[in-house]
Amino acid sequence: MFSAGRRSLSRSSSPARPPTPPTHDTLLHAFGILEVALSHYFPGTVEADDASVRATAKAESESTLDELLAPLVMLLCKLVAGDSGARDRMREWLLPANLDRTVMFESRADTLGRLLRLLTSVYHSRLNVSSGELLYAMCNYDGPSVLSPCLLLCLY
Repeated sequence: MFSAGRRSLSRSSSPARPPTPPTHDTLLHAFGILEVALSHYFPGTVEADDASVRATAKAESESTLDELLAPLVMLLCKLVAGDSGARDRMREWLLPANLDRTVMFESRADTLGRLLRLLTSVYHSRLNVSSGELLYAMCNYDGPSVLSPCLLLCLY
């Protein structure tokens, strides 16, 4: 009843349109940055707590790897946790259907291997926790009572 005689106060005669979403892909961009950063600081199959990792980080920045990379990993975690499409895409990037299972996952020289090696890190405690959170969110927070194929794959 109150809106029946109401008129628009805007000067434009065209109806208001909702803002259009940005056309860039935040998930893809953040994942690309993470891949480049992890391959830079953890080249090949170097262990997460190797002295060369800390030396490289110290030579390039006054910040620790935890301060540099943990926020990026947490951003990815939030994106994956909040959107099933993002979760599916992240799972496909990290755990593709044609993944070579003859090599132990933590000894791989790719992003999955680096994230799994970070799970055992003592020196990078925030990256340790955020990497685990990202992998867990990617598996849709399936707990131990409901072991999804994704979680079993990560634990293999």
